[in-house]
Amino acid sequence: MVPNLGSIRIKSIWENPLGLLFSSVIIFSLIVIFLLALRPMLFYTNSSGYRKLTPAHSTSSLAPVQSVGIPRLQERVYTPTVITSEENVAGGENFTSNIISFVVDGFREYALLNIPTSPRPSLGYPVIILNHGYIQPSQYDTVSSYATIANFFANNGYIVLKPDYRGNGNSQGSEDALQRYNYPVDVLTLLASVKHIPNADMSHMYLWGHSMGGEVTLTVLEVLGKQSSLAKGVRAAVLWAPVTDPAQWFGTDNLQKIPEAILTPFPYTKTFQILGTPSDSSAIWQSINPLRFLSAIVTPVQLNHGTGDQTVPYAWSQELAIDMQHAQKFVTFISYPGADHNLSPDTTQALQNNLDFFNSHK
Repeated sequence: MVPNLGSIRIKSIWENPLGLLFSSVIIFSLIVIFLLALRPMLFYTNSSGYRKLTPAHSTSSLAPVQSVGIPRLQERVYTPTVITSEENVAGGENFTSNIISFVVDGFREYALLNIPTSPRPSLGYPVIILNHGYIQPSQYDTVSSYATIANFFANNGYIVLKPDYRGNGNSQGSEDALQRYNYPVDVLTLLASVKHIPNADMSHMYLWGHSMGGEVTLTVLEVLGKQSSLAKGVRAAVLWAPVTDPAQWFGTDNLQKIPEAILTPFPYTKTFQILGTPSDSSAIWQSINPLRFLSAIVTPVQLNHGTGDQTVPYAWSQELAIDMQHAQKFVTFISYPGADHNLSPDTTQALQNNLDFFNSHK
């Protein structure tokens, strides 16, 4: 006679207390494991139809490499450093120029400092920290790189600070394999040190970033959102064609398109050895992705991008604008039909748009 297996199973559960306890523990454990497995794979699709990642959770349990993760940067203390004048260089009609140095993480780094010669406002001159995009570090020049943009803002009454970043130009730190993801530390330290610059108005500070510098600026904004004392004087930020997703930027489909792809040896070999293969499913790469921490931004942002950009996809800025709107952040998106990665032929108009935006947040 074939036994009734259903009855046997039910009897073993309900009539044997130990069996009941054991089975309950197994069922509960399976449910917990299932839910935890789903957690990192949660995606949702917004109205534009593209896949959007959920905000990352704390990465405090990850390896020490996560010192470059945005959550760690949000927790870090940025101590003002001494600003040293290194060299006077040729200025412009309405400003003087100096090369300055400052120390971050033991590295001596350099920056361009333009100071207006126009009458000093009662509170001092407003300050723009200009975060440059990628230029081969050995070819980057403190004075000539991004000179048109730095000079434009100085001619219009703004102190301009253009940090070289660690490992760029004459700045120390080229041996730092994670230097790209430590650039926000350089900028935040310089921001904290503005009080050491004569005639600088710390209550009116602004950020400007292009391409890689746009990625740096986004990260800085996400740190400032968690550090109110450092953020209180930052009034607005401008982004030009920002890199928004490091994993996509260095991903297989895009890697051969980036400016660094032609360099030998490839400058990010050690970076990938430390961070692992770029992937949206990697907790480490998630932790350095600005798109996952947009909720922390409290600063108004103007986003500028040309539809003819062949370096950073125009769609990335469209998606960033939508993400920020969904997060209820203040964002203005200006599109430049046919313009390239440097917003040419509309560079002059773009700079005027940037100036108007900064002036409107005084």
